[in-house]
Amino acid sequence: MLDANTEFLRWNTKVSYDSGSTFVQYKAPEWQINQKTAVRAIVNRPKNLIAIYAVQPYGVEQSSVIVKYDQNGYNWQRQIDVRAGVNELYIFKLNDI
Repeated sequence: MLDANTEFLRWNTKVSYDSGSTFVQYKAPEWQINQKTAVRAIVNRPKNLIAIYAVQPYGVEQSSVIVKYDQNGYNWQRQIDVRAGVNELYIFKLNDI
């Protein structure tokens, strides 16, 4: 997954906290201010992979989020589970919709 082709999306990670109605791109301090699950993604297009890291901070009650990657000709999105106090790591194929 990690090589010269890996792209760290950082705050460009698109996340929906409302079942896909809207997607937001938060900078790190905004998760705490807005009481949201922290989500980041990295993409390796030549390997056709996306890795997603999520952690739910104390006081946030959210069981899932939707992550979307729609750059460079891709239109991928997936709902992932987030559990309180657990570091979640998911890896998916970008063509696995």
